[in-house]
Amino acid sequence: MLQRLVPSPDGPGCAAAVGEWGHVVWEAGRGKADLTTGRSITPQTVFDMASNSKQFTADAVLLLSGRHQLALSEPLSDFTETGLFKAPPENSSAGPTTTAPVASVERNCSQGSRRKR
Repeated sequence: MLQRLVPSPDGPGCAAAVGEWGHVVWEAGRGKADLTTGRSITPQTVFDMASNSKQFTADAVLLLSGRHQLALSEPLSDFTETGLFKAPPENSSAGPTTTAPVASVERNCSQGSRRKR
């Protein structure tokens, strides 16, 4: 599979793994992690996530919502120890930001689940 995704083992590449019930059942790396030094990619290669963690966070929020463990209308301050996240005032024109309630994500969902408090 990786040979189709990464045709040349001498260029940039990727690592992939498949898990089943919490155990890695297949892993491989193909291509170069560093083109200057020629260091190859292996299943143990660590990659910089850059700004990709936002997608994983959004996915986790929506999974919890779908399991009725989190309501998208709940303020983020309910989920922090320090309460740093505060919802804007109701008459505010502030758009979705990191300080908005979780409900700001709801506009992007076709189905929103809510947990009774």
